[in-house]
Amino acid sequence: MHIAKQVLVIAGIALTLSAVGCAGGSDAPALDTDATIEAGVRGTAEAAAAPEAPEETSEKQDLIVQATSTPQSSSTPYPTDTPFPSPTSLPGPTRTPKPTATNTPISLTTPLPEPTDTPAPTNTPLPKPTDTPAPTSTPAPSPLEMMWNLRVEEAFTPSECPPATERELGDSDYKGPLIDTHFHMSHLWDAPLGSDEDGGGYEREVLRGDFPMDSPVLGKNITMTEIACRLEREGTDSVYAFFFVESERPGQLRPYLEVIKRTMELYPTRFVPFIQPLCCNETVPTVDANTLSDYLEIYPGLFQGIGEIVLYDQPREGGGRKAEDWPPDAPFLLDVYQVAQKHKLWVWMHPGEGHQDSLARVLEQHPDMIFVVHGEESEGDIGNLMEKYSNIYFSINDLYGKEYPLRYGESKSRFLAILEDYEPLIERDLADWQELIETNPDRFMWATDRGGRAGLWSYDADVGQILVDYARSFIGRLDPAVQERFAYQNAQRILQD
Repeated sequence: MHIAKQVLVIAGIALTLSAVGCAGGSDAPALDTDATIEAGVRGTAEAAAAPEAPEETSEKQDLIVQATSTPQSSSTPYPTDTPFPSPTSLPGPTRTPKPTATNTPISLTTPLPEPTDTPAPTNTPLPKPTDTPAPTSTPAPSPLEMMWNLRVEEAFTPSECPPATERELGDSDYKGPLIDTHFHMSHLWDAPLGSDEDGGGYEREVLRGDFPMDSPVLGKNITMTEIACRLEREGTDSVYAFFFVESERPGQLRPYLEVIKRTMELYPTRFVPFIQPLCCNETVPTVDANTLSDYLEIYPGLFQGIGEIVLYDQPREGGGRKAEDWPPDAPFLLDVYQVAQKHKLWVWMHPGEGHQDSLARVLEQHPDMIFVVHGEESEGDIGNLMEKYSNIYFSINDLYGKEYPLRYGESKSRFLAILEDYEPLIERDLADWQELIETNPDRFMWATDRGGRAGLWSYDADVGQILVDYARSFIGRLDPAVQERFAYQNAQRILQD
């Protein structure tokens, strides 16, 4: 209502001004502008004082707004010098028109859009749920497995290894590195759990008297940690180690190989591993080619060679074998050489009497393989063989003036007695070997042939020290240009070939 009153006031003023404007022609008399405005204001005030009329509808309000906002048309234009503003320039209340709903009719002639053809899903198989295996309990090891597991652990029982004492060497003694190219490892103790000391198969043979000495048995009276320690203390840098491997008893193969593998993990430079498979109560010199291949596939690359393959006479109660039945080129052995060549192994053998021609044929048929031999049976022909064939080497362990103090069945007391004064023995050895070594300086290597059947005492620290001292004294008498090659370089070189 108040808005309507304000509109009427403004309209009255506008009408008054309009009348003034119309009368403002050039010929019209002048009007009293102030009086006119006052009359308009008075009329407007009277209108405002009138009693309130009923509230106008929205349509009437729209008409009033339109009337006040649209100027009256006139045939006579406003003079340009008229100081009054045009009615349209006066501010007036604005109102947003009420929105009206627009009903857009649907055209019945416009076709509805065709539904989009969604391709049918392909037959992609749903991913299969991952089959999580149900947790299974690890079966308890059998008594046999427990026994072998324990024997392997016993072979590596920790032991104290005191530091080596400084040795006082003679002026002429050789003082460089040493590699022993003939070193027998021990059988693994195979006594059942809870048995007496003589419960193991190999132990029973020893105690029955088949081996009349205190035989070394890994895990019972010697360990790998003790052997490694004694080699270090005596001054032997490395050894060609002949590891026994057997599989005749149930579960026996795995622990034997495990001992070798663990040894190489613990002492990778102290031992050069050779596989020495035993079979058939040693009625044959080694296992057949197929069995050897199976052994080598278990830990590929573990071994550097095969040996020692013993071909000399092996007398045993009730049989044994003879050298004449096992020449180096026997078909059985030729198959073994093929497996060795496939696995890049070289062959270490001890030929027997009368095997010279057979050995020569083997060297000629296998020019790319290395053969290392030893033993008094080949000493007389080794120089000739070396002249003809470049793939043969000789390991000299038959020193000590041909007294053979480490021979099978000897005792430690005899060994110590023989070597108490070894100067005369060295003179004999130089007479036998110096010329051959210096003529073929790249083919001969130092060795001891200890361990195994030589007896447990051959691993003793004092025995090892005497062997090393003897070697240093003998090597120091050779031509200086030959000494290192004989002591270790030849052995090291064929490992790298």
